[in-house]
This record gives sequence, C-alpha cells and structure tokens, in this order.
Amino acid sequence: MTEAALASADASARADASRPSVFLVEDDALIALDLAMQVEDMGYDVLGPYHNVATAMAALEEHLPDAAVLDFNLSKNETSAPIAEKLIATGVPLTFLSGYAPSDFPEMCGLTGQRVLCKPVNSKHLEETLGTLTANRK
Repeated sequence: MTEAALASADASARADASRPSVFLVEDDALIALDLAMQVEDMGYDVLGPYHNVATAMAALEEHLPDAAVLDFNLSKNETSAPIAEKLIATGVPLTFLSGYAPSDFPEMCGLTGQRVLCKPVNSKHLEETLGTLTANRK
C-alpha cells in the first residue's frame, strides 16, 4: 500500500465529522510528527502528514480537508506550490510553513495573499491560524 493510501485510510478511520480536518504537508519527519500531534491536540482531525507533492495530490483526490498547513520547500527540489494551487482552486484555506521571513515569502513563491507561519512554529500562532482558517467551516 502506498504512503498516500495508508495515510488516507488512517485519516478515514480517525475522521470525526464534528471536528474540522487539517491537511498537513511537511517533508521533515520529526517536524511532521510534532506538527501532527499539536494539531490533533488542538481538536482537529489530521490528514497526513504527507512528505511530497505526489502523495499529497493523490490524497486530495480522495478527500478535501477543511484547512491545510503546507511546508513550502520540500525535499528533492520540490515545493508545495502545486498543492496550494489545487487547494486554493477548491476553496480550501491554507497557511504555509517556512524558514524564510514572511516578508520575503510572497515574492519567492508567487502565491500572494496566503498566510505564512515561521519555523519553528509557535503553538499559539498555529492554533490562532487554524481557528481563523476553519472559522467558516460548513
């Protein structure tokens, strides 16, 4: 079974319709695990974390989340820009995670108007951002 299939099956098994779902993309395993635990502890269902564009895009074909947190620079010279474009096109609100300064980020990625959380992410800022992203959840 592929990484995307395993994560999707795991997310489906844990999904609770009363809790908003947050889609996570982070290529660093330790950061991904920490982020997933924080998000789950905040009361959200976690979809992922996915570590590359291919598995994330495959997972989005199965389930659209209520919000997303995307590391911008992924391994193997990939960025999460294609994932962000798909999420934006489907109306899913998102925030990026980046080691770059937020003021430098929009020009760097070409995706203006998106929120950016700096690594290492502050739990309070993450919780506030997720609250804002999921406030209009249907």
